[in-house]
Amino acid sequence: MKNNFLNVIKSGCTIFTFITVITYTIGMILSTPEKNYIPTLKTIYIYLFVSILFAMANNILANKKINLVLRLLLHFLVSSLLFFGITVIGGGLANSGFATIIMMFIYVLIYIIFATVFVLISKRKNNKNNENETYSNVFK
Repeated sequence: MKNNFLNVIKSGCTIFTFITVITYTIGMILSTPEKNYIPTLKTIYIYLFVSILFAMANNILANKKINLVLRLLLHFLVSSLLFFGITVIGGGLANSGFATIIMMFIYVLIYIIFATVFVLISKRKNNKNNENETYSNVFK
């Protein structure tokens, strides 16, 4: 239990750092003297909260008892609810329909990229595990 909690915190902090650095960099690039796009402290706290919840949702992907496709589907549904419920609505992006649609598109695109990498790594691990198994004749 303690080890699982520490893994969630480590994973959440990694996700948080990645999100914060990317959004802060984009904010610095897009900011002008008239309009500031750098994330505020409130936004940073939302990132932290969402990152920890995402790390908890990642436990779905780690559950080997569930089929890979079902794990990806469940994880996508849970993480989408987290992302849109907290970031879009809580972050104030729901005020603009266009911004919400763009965020949904970007989210799905990023999710597809990470899911593809996850599936490729999972398949490679399964293939390596199958290669390491020694053949034993069942029909003697």
